[in-house]
Amino acid sequence: MSNEDHKVFMGIRLSKDNMILVERVSDSLGLNKTSTIELILTVIRKDEKLLAKLIQKALIP
Repeated sequence: MSNEDHKVFMGIRLSKDNMILVERVSDSLGLNKTSTIELILTVIRKDEKLLAKLIQKALIP
């Protein structure tokens, strides 16, 4: 099974601020936007508690 067999096409919408963040991270790492989003999701998936902490920080000032 090729690497492409594990990929799905998904159109998503991001807020302008989140898109700017993705572009900045992409430029800093030398990655394209898709790879940057994949990287962010992979990091969060490896430590699901990190996602909960990030959401709490975003919601609780």
